[in-house]
Amino acid sequence: MANPNILEKSIIGQFTEFIVKPFVVQRLFDGMHQVLIFIDGLDECKGEHEQLLLLSLIIYFTTRFPDVPLLWIVSSRPEAHITHHLSRKRLASCFDKEEVLIDSPEACQDVERFVRAEFDKIRGSSPVIMLHYPNWPSERLLLKFLASAQGLFAYADTATRFIAERDHINRFQQVLDLIDQPSSSTSPTSATQPLARLDALYDYIVGQVDPEDLKYARQVFSLFLFPASFHNTNFQSDVCNWLEISPDILHSALSKLHSVLVIPPPDDDDGQIEWYHKSFYDFLHRMQSRLGLPMNEDDAAETYGQRLMKHLNRIPLTNSPTAPEIPPHLLSWPCMTPQEVEKSSQNFVHYLMCVYVGNSGITGSSHEPSITPDILHAVKVMVGFDFSSSEYLISSWFDDIFFKLAKQLRDDGSLLDLPAKVFVLDSIDKNKFRLFEEWGEPNSVLYGREYDYVMHRWKKHPEILLRAFIGNRLRGWVDCTAFLPKPGEEEINPLSFEHSDAPRLCLQYNFSTIYASLQEQGYLNK
Repeated sequence: MANPNILEKSIIGQFTEFIVKPFVVQRLFDGMHQVLIFIDGLDECKGEHEQLLLLSLIIYFTTRFPDVPLLWIVSSRPEAHITHHLSRKRLASCFDKEEVLIDSPEACQDVERFVRAEFDKIRGSSPVIMLHYPNWPSERLLLKFLASAQGLFAYADTATRFIAERDHINRFQQVLDLIDQPSSSTSPTSATQPLARLDALYDYIVGQVDPEDLKYARQVFSLFLFPASFHNTNFQSDVCNWLEISPDILHSALSKLHSVLVIPPPDDDDGQIEWYHKSFYDFLHRMQSRLGLPMNEDDAAETYGQRLMKHLNRIPLTNSPTAPEIPPHLLSWPCMTPQEVEKSSQNFVHYLMCVYVGNSGITGSSHEPSITPDILHAVKVMVGFDFSSSEYLISSWFDDIFFKLAKQLRDDGSLLDLPAKVFVLDSIDKNKFRLFEEWGEPNSVLYGREYDYVMHRWKKHPEILLRAFIGNRLRGWVDCTAFLPKPGEEEINPLSFEHSDAPRLCLQYNFSTIYASLQEQGYLNK
């Protein structure tokens, strides 16, 4: 049965599911001709670490399983970290490299074909141009434009999209005027080079945004530079709810940016706002100060932490074992039916959880926060939501790195430390486990012998403590965490980081099945 939550997995988890399992474990493609996998724009993946991790996974896979009928083609700009990674001698025999210069004859010919086809579409879409200006643009002006592009597709694509939006003849003249102007771009390249011209074009397009709209556009730009959510997704419904703006304000703010941003239609709440080319992201980085954007991750994390706390503290706690609900009036994305409210509420809280994970906690740092009522409320709200499908269980983020917070949550009954013997271990679904080899992201779900080993160790040491994050879900699925004892260790206290080298497990357990037993044994506050 397919896992519907596979896209929430880590890069390693997705690579295992999409590549290792079908090609190596299940051998579904044995006897076939080679299967081609083409990755276009490795440098546009979010984060240098993630780019190198994906590249390393591909290299390891091809060297470890040379008989698998897979052929990989990866294209990328020659970013320093990528070229340095591939320059190591031990990797020399793992791949062939082909360099394609921006202004090579092939690149220039490709761009020319693209540009001529786009202008054909623009002429065909305009009855006025077809009737009165059938030969627009002149060959002389078209060649001038092509010469300025110098084979850079991002420039040609952005410019033709800008021209195609409206007022085609006038906009083409605006682009030509930019070509004639001395470059004031922040690009480190010469004004005669296409990247500098692309920066000038981006600067001009952003400059067309009305001042009253620019303050909201800046907030969207900030989410590009420093994603609030670790998933790095900008669904327009989440953006509206996160920024507390209505869809009409969002679309007004972005209305003059369609040539640089992919903007979904207003009725597509699952549509993502994205840039067409990474060069626009690079441009925003160079223009941070001038556009009033956060200057670094710490600035962004502080802002996101404050906004996250504000959102979480607007969600009321209840005494019900069901998840807290976001009142509809707190959602900026409009919902027409109770079903839409429920979906939007759950999606937005999941987004808030991803913001929490992506910013090292509600304080934006790994240091012990001051324990305030707002922080306690925020923690209880997050613990109250069931995200059993996610690899990032909330239980993995509340160990004794926040000792005072953990103590106060134990004192008011939000955390319980229970011995393994109170759980019916054989009833735990192995899919409810996550294994952490080190602090941070879980490496895998437990399979086969790993699962059997965990059960054996816990049954052998029934006094091992598991920490349960009960929140208000004591009669439902509850997040739990514990360190996995190694041979020779009689007991590990989950409150102690003396054993932080031990693998840590997170799991979910249905407390409804043991609620009465816990009461009888005196583990619950009465």
